[in-house]
Amino acid sequence: MSDNGTILGPLTRTWTYPSRCNLLFLADCPTCTIAVQAQKCNTASSITVESFEDLLCWPPATKSKAFKPPISFGGIYKPASECPQGYTVACTAEGTTKSDFEFQYEANEDEFIRGCCPSGYECAKYGGTQTCESVYSTGMTEVASCSSGSTVLKSLGAPVQYRSMETGILRIESVTMHAPMFQLAGSEPFEISSTSDSESVFLTSSTTNLSSTSAETSTSSVEPDSRGGLSTGAQAGIGVGVGVVGFGILGAAFYLWRRRRRSKVPSKSMLESSQLDSREVKPPGELGGTPLAPSQYAAAELDGTPVRQELP
Repeated sequence: MSDNGTILGPLTRTWTYPSRCNLLFLADCPTCTIAVQAQKCNTASSITVESFEDLLCWPPATKSKAFKPPISFGGIYKPASECPQGYTVACTAEGTTKSDFEFQYEANEDEFIRGCCPSGYECAKYGGTQTCESVYSTGMTEVASCSSGSTVLKSLGAPVQYRSMETGILRIESVTMHAPMFQLAGSEPFEISSTSDSESVFLTSSTTNLSSTSAETSTSSVEPDSRGGLSTGAQAGIGVGVGVVGFGILGAAFYLWRRRRRSKVPSKSMLESSQLDSREVKPPGELGGTPLAPSQYAAAELDGTPVRQELP
């Protein structure tokens, strides 16, 4: 059963994990491989070189259970209904019989337990306490360290090689990252969000490695001819391709020309039809045109009296 002394209070309202708490603090030493979230430097002391826990990176606790450092993995929120924003369910338990992780704080028979971690992290144990863990092995990331009470940012690449006077070259393959795990308890099952968000982080961390591998593979598969030019097969392929494209262009141009010419020249049947349609059919006996005006001159009559003619 849960120890009442470790109950931090309810978490029934939405709480967002502060963005500054995502910063990873890594001790400034060549062989340090453990980076931790939710830390800050002691600005009150100029000789401090180590970080310590930032109390504001945990959901608020009840006044009767105020946080006192160290608070790492130091309690359970109940009743609780959902993980903080920026976190997702990473491990679960139902009562005391069914669990996929050995939680530090046990559940009652009628309780549902959830371990909340940032996307891409999983529930783990470190030094006997529960935590969220992720292994960083490829690419670049930003880490912080403390120097005279101030926060110093630097880029970290993995894997890393260091040169040591005692042991020679030391190769660090990966850096283990830790983040606070929030253990929640409730009387009803929680809605477990999709794992796509957590998977995307692992895919992102390996993108650089996959991209470089793909580039190397595609580059090595293309081998130039030893004579400095294209191979005979490549030249033949290019020639055939150019010929096919040329014939295709000529055929398309000829088709468009024929089609355009046909659309401009009307057919004989169309002409005859249009001429017949334009003619006006008149009834028999009717003549078209403008009627003639009457003559302006009077008709003259000729003399019809015969004239006698004598023959010689």
